Amino acid sequence: MELKVKDLFVETKKVVNEYKKEAELLDQQEQELNAELEALQAEMTAIMMDMETAGVSDKIYLKIRQKEIVSKTKIIGTILEELQEEKSALTVKYAPAVKEAIGKDRKTKSQDNYDVTEIVNRHLYEMFKEVAEAGEAMQSQYRAIEHDVLDVFEDEAVKEQYPRLVEKALFKDYMYKPYYYGSLLKTELESACYGNIPKDVKAPKEKDVE
Repeated sequence: MELKVKDLFVETKKVVNEYKKEAELLDQQEQELNAELEALQAEMTAIMMDMETAGVSDKIYLKIRQKEIVSKTKIIGTILEELQEEKSALTVKYAPAVKEAIGKDRKTKSQDNYDVTEIVNRHLYEMFKEVAEAGEAMQSQYRAIEHDVLDVFEDEAVKEQYPRLVEKALFKDYMYKPYYYGSLLKTELESACYGNIPKDVKAPKEKDVE
């Protein structure tokens, strides 16, 4: 079963695109005003430098121009503040519409089947089944020979004659199982290494088996 994801935000995109069109117009105005402001600041800097060497008549002209720049800068600053207010008003205007669109998209999403439980269960079952089969095969071989080996090692005469040998033998079941060095599902996989499939992991339904 392949899970195909449709466009989740059909209605939301429509409203957001409308908002962006209006917002872009305000952004464009802001960029133009900021460019004009930078040009005025550059001109003011140039005037300050020219004032140092200008004659009297030129100084009069430069002073007049300075005042014009200051006045125009203030006007631009006011317009920029108004633009910020317009931007805020625009977001307030579209917020309810965006919320409504998101609600519509959620309703559509809930009607589609995006439940991945069966997909996850199918893959988990196959994974645990494969690990458990290997674990069971290894444990089965261990159990088949365990009694005979322990008969030798646990004999009192052997323990007395070869105490260190018996200590180092460590013929335990945990030495004969698959190993998993990751951290994901560590407890469950550790159990599977002994041939057990977790109770919560069910065999996939027939329709899910490829």
